[in-house]
Amino acid sequence: QPEGVARVLRRAVADKKSRRDGLELGLRVLFELYAREKRGAARDAYDRCLLALLGALRDGLDAEERKLLAEAALGAPRLPDAAIAFLGDLCESPDHVALGLGALRDVATRRPAARDRCLRRALELTRRPDVAPEVREKAVRLATNQLWPNAALRETVVAFARARLETAAREGPEGRAGDGGDALAAARRELALVVALCVKDASLVPDVVRAAAATADAPDDARRATTRQACEAELPKLAPALATVHGAKPTLEHAADALGGDLSPRRRDATEALLRSLVAALATGRGARAPQLWEGAVAVRARARRERGSAEEDDGVEFLTPALGAATAAEVEAALPSLLRRLDDAQLGAAFRRAVQTHAARARRPDARAFFLFFPAGPRRAARSARRPRRRSRPRTWGPRTSW
Repeated sequence: QPEGVARVLRRAVADKKSRRDGLELGLRVLFELYAREKRGAARDAYDRCLLALLGALRDGLDAEERKLLAEAALGAPRLPDAAIAFLGDLCESPDHVALGLGALRDVATRRPAARDRCLRRALELTRRPDVAPEVREKAVRLATNQLWPNAALRETVVAFARARLETAAREGPEGRAGDGGDALAAARRELALVVALCVKDASLVPDVVRAAAATADAPDDARRATTRQACEAELPKLAPALATVHGAKPTLEHAADALGGDLSPRRRDATEALLRSLVAALATGRGARAPQLWEGAVAVRARARRERGSAEEDDGVEFLTPALGAATAAEVEAALPSLLRRLDDAQLGAAFRRAVQTHAARARRPDARAFFLFFPAGPRRAARSARRPRRRSRPRTWGPRTSW
């Protein structure tokens, strides 16, 4: 009877010392039931015994024995949907999330017939509002650090992330009770995976920019607007990692691809605004002095002018202002006429104050002198009068002290 066999399997893996032998016994039993199933026996007996074996392993495994659950799933002759659902349900508990995610990863990697089903369960955990935030965070780390590097799984992971991003841009994020009614939190949850993957693959950055700009075509749709707000909030946080991993210039060249295609005027303006904010985010901290930053800003400006079909000399100079700190004196001198004609006094003053502060940190560079000649950092302090040397009232005596 299936119930009696299930009890035997539970007892076989209950003791830690004989757990490995119990697992081998359980797999032999499953192969026998599978053979009977092929000869016309009912399928439910096999399914119930497999679930009983997995449940017994779930309840008794220590941290160092987690691989035994994956071995049971990999060694079973047939892996029904109920078994994959069991592994997915494990991930919903903070106590068993590492056990469940590890098993889903191993099955997806080493059992191609069940790959898509396991990947779907693991990837859905990156955005589900009904699980704990730590579960979603671990699922995102699994997808970016272990699933994406696998060439056989990468396409599925990226396709899932892009699909969720496009859905959020087209329809707005899915809000449920787990988000506490916060639409912005729901949008960030939907974007969590694709934002994390941008650090691995900079070619995904234009997808984020496009998704945010797409909401400009429906300015009255408050739900879609939260997707744009989430993208605007995530890009500055993402910029330091992008600059470190890929460099400022490759990042901006990839991001400029969002300008391609037939864009409406509103979407083009929104795209350019996001690209300017990305340049500004890359120009913060150490990135402000990166030589690649100026080259990347020039590339974005050139792409924007080309897509607009603009031949005006001063067009797009706003892309350059955040990157002035990374430019040489000659490059600033070449851009200065356009900056003077295009920017108002407040914008021009803010841009050059930022550039002077950046160049002050590397004042030893010869190119920095031009900034201090034209834009001094502040008024000079009055020179102090030289102090007269203090005279000693009594000559110093060397040797043992004597009475005066």
